[in-house]
Amino acid sequence: MTYRNRKLLDLAWQAPCMLRLGVPGCGNYPSVPCHSDLQKHGRGIGHKSHDCLAVAGCPACHAIFTREHLGREGYYEVWRNAFERYQLWLWENGFLKVAKCNHETQTNAACGQSLLTDGLEALRKLALRSHYYCEDTWYSCPKAEGGSANDAKGDGCDCGADNHNAKVERVFEQTMRIASNACLTAQKQPNSASLG
Repeated sequence: MTYRNRKLLDLAWQAPCMLRLGVPGCGNYPSVPCHSDLQKHGRGIGHKSHDCLAVAGCPACHAIFTREHLGREGYYEVWRNAFERYQLWLWENGFLKVAKCNHETQTNAACGQSLLTDGLEALRKLALRSHYYCEDTWYSCPKAEGGSANDAKGDGCDCGADNHNAKVERVFEQTMRIASNACLTAQKQPNSASLG
């Protein structure tokens, strides 16, 4: 499931251009949310990537923020640098904050468990890999949406996504068990430390 958040996207309008591609007109107009074009970020045919992975960029830079203009490696490097700058800008300007526990309805440990499980679930979603898709479906993984035109590949995954995702799920389940046990221990202690 792709993460969508209109409020998060709207923050891009307030930010300076984070793409910084040095094109004429860079920064002359308000920034817009620029979604990642990478499959590992949830992008698909006619489907934008996760909103939490969009960066702020001016319309001039956004117009050439493509793999066609920048190349595969160049595109990823520009996105990574822009994402790091944007995240720092969001935190420094108070748009992203650590949630505080509502002590009237939750104990410190329960609040901590909720924040921890939400964070682990978000990391899990980011770590899961989609099956490889290529416009020339001969090269696509048979398990990708639309499958592969190469019938000799069979029906199994040949891009490594199934093995990778199985490892992610095992680590996620183990981490959730550890987090749950730690929170149960913290709930039994009378003076557990406050998260807020």
